[in-house]
Amino acid sequence: MNSLAEPLVFEELNIRITRETSAKIRHQLPAIASGRSPHVRWTKRVSLDRMVPVEMSEFYGYTVGDFTNEAERKAALESQTSYLAPAIRALENVEFASYCGTEKGPYLDVLLSLAKLPKLRELSLSLNLYDDDTSYPLDEFSELRSLKFHSLPISPTILSAASRMIARCPDLAELHVFPSINSYKAFRSGGNPVRSAVNVETIFEDSRRSPTFVPKLKKLTVQGSGFKFSCTALPYLRALVHLEIEENVDASFWRALAAAQVHLSHLAVDPLSPGLVYYLVSYSGLKDLHFRGLYRNQTVEVPLQVFHQVLPRHSRSLQNLSFSRLGSDVWAITEEYLESILECQGLRTLYVLYHYPDNRPFSMVGSCSTQDVPSNNPALDLLDFLTRVVDGLPDLWKLTLKPTRTMPDFGFCGTGLFDYAQLMNEQFWKEICELDFNVSRSSPLELRLTDSEDVLSISDAPHVSSIPLHFSREDGRFKALLTST
Repeated sequence: MNSLAEPLVFEELNIRITRETSAKIRHQLPAIASGRSPHVRWTKRVSLDRMVPVEMSEFYGYTVGDFTNEAERKAALESQTSYLAPAIRALENVEFASYCGTEKGPYLDVLLSLAKLPKLRELSLSLNLYDDDTSYPLDEFSELRSLKFHSLPISPTILSAASRMIARCPDLAELHVFPSINSYKAFRSGGNPVRSAVNVETIFEDSRRSPTFVPKLKKLTVQGSGFKFSCTALPYLRALVHLEIEENVDASFWRALAAAQVHLSHLAVDPLSPGLVYYLVSYSGLKDLHFRGLYRNQTVEVPLQVFHQVLPRHSRSLQNLSFSRLGSDVWAITEEYLESILECQGLRTLYVLYHYPDNRPFSMVGSCSTQDVPSNNPALDLLDFLTRVVDGLPDLWKLTLKPTRTMPDFGFCGTGLFDYAQLMNEQFWKEICELDFNVSRSSPLELRLTDSEDVLSISDAPHVSSIPLHFSREDGRFKALLTST
């Protein structure tokens, strides 16, 4: 292989030890460990996601059935034990690593070996544990710039190790924390918390003890209700420009950000609150704003504040704006909401809820009968709405619409609700395709119905409304491109 192709071919490496790959791995790992493999010279990204367990586990990862016989499993385990750690340590040019580990896997060897890589700056860890008190050698890592925790157990042992780890990475600029499903269930069992949420500053405690501590974290993403945010988190977050959080956000947190003049350029947040509005109107310059409400009941006061106060404050800078998983009764697009959005001339992507009344009722949905349900929500004329968006937002390249309406009561007929939503989407999609537009738009525009987070069918079968539409300047219509994915 020539010198030009080799760096591209061997730039990434995926180490997965399964029945199908075990023969290849038994040759590959010794070659890497000895330094003979081109991976030693060129690999910059490595992922490890399936290993032979050191102990058998019936819950996660491997079972004996993954191999045709016990002899194959033992051969793979022997190769892993002898060569996996030396092979990882030999990859001295690796800058990014991801590892999906389990408590029954060789996590100790893998983590200790990854921690020795001299150029490692980005790390993604999935800690799939069934014992929250399992000890991980996280504090062996240092000098990371980006760290992602997936399935992080929220326990004193793990959080203490994570805190020491972060303290050894003083230039950490990006942190993602996604609690494990077991931890998440512990906080939301039966819809109510059964364990107190942990202050987010817990994972920064060891950093603050350093006399040279300077907050450098630029991007923070925290998912779920396991952590809570209040004003006490501010000392660690003064450098933030990108924040994604949900639940357990105290009003004091937003007031502290405003007082410290922390001006975010990207914000994805749930829940929406007066404290959030107070913060957002305290400055200008926001580029990305994503509201996610998990369909909670919401009064109209906060939406009115968002469209009348927040959007005008950031209208000159906003590029990406979305309103997803929100209650359509107060968040569906209205005339006054649309006027506020059209003031944001720099928008590139937009996601809104559109109240789509049922003007064409159908009497049967699956095996359930239903009748049209009237709604008092105002509905914008579809042609007028889309014309104003197409013509009024010249930089917009992606528009996502979620048609909403008051759903019929299907009782215990679960499939009826899913089928109804799918039929509604298809009807909406077809109606858009039939509209004729008289606009002078010259730039391309893609239109989609809902995002992947909005599941409309329990079936995996694709439906017509999932096909994106593209605006055709020649025809003045939105047309489907069947080759799009």
